[in-house]
Amino acid sequence: MRITTIVMSVALVAFSATLLLAQKSFEGVIAMQGAGTTEMGITFYVKGDLALIDMANAMGGPGKMLSNRKTKIITSLIEKDGQKIALKMGPDMLKGMGSMGAQGKANMAETEVKVTGNTKKIGKYTCKEVIATADGNQVTAWITDELGLTLYDLFPIMEDAIQMSGAGDKAMVELLREGMVLEAVMKRKGSDVPEKLVTTVEEKALPDDMFAVSEEDYKVFDLTDMVKMMQEMQGDPEKMKEFQELMKSLNQN
Repeated sequence: MRITTIVMSVALVAFSATLLLAQKSFEGVIAMQGAGTTEMGITFYVKGDLALIDMANAMGGPGKMLSNRKTKIITSLIEKDGQKIALKMGPDMLKGMGSMGAQGKANMAETEVKVTGNTKKIGKYTCKEVIATADGNQVTAWITDELGLTLYDLFPIMEDAIQMSGAGDKAMVELLREGMVLEAVMKRKGSDVPEKLVTTVEEKALPDDMFAVSEEDYKVFDLTDMVKMMQEMQGDPEKMKEFQELMKSLNQN
């Protein structure tokens, strides 16, 4: 009886450890670098549901965002004319922004996504080969699900942003659902220059304050509830004027 109890206890501990390991959230740095017709670089600092997105070398110029996978809230961090501004946007507003790409989405060709069955190790991660084809464009990617993340988890508006860029990118939209892309090559119809993407992953501890916005450093505009914000500004003409000037200056860029 005692031996049976010991065996069961050991099995229970092992099972609990396995569950904890499986539930462990990724913490560290994911850096993506592209090359080809368009060169870009984005770095994600990730801690559980939180991500700091550094677009210092991305299309559209430098910028940083904070993303919360659980709440779907994105905070855009802007430094302009010596000011630090944080624009906090909720899922409803982001959905509205994404709807601007509805026409591009409607015009997208059907996509064929094929998991070839081939696998290989990239760093310490096992990756599967996935090929997506749409409208003569083909993406061959090596994707891992061992991080428990996709780009859509880190950057909620990523799907709409890709769709807005044109019908030929539907292959990439579908492919990104499969996991985290560690290597990819895209061959566009009519182009002899392949576009490449290489991702590096470093697991390491990150400080909590990296994912917080200090109201001492930033002027924070909470756009998650536009009606509430506008009502509050009705009683604060100075803040309303400040916000209007901010929006005007941002639209001029």
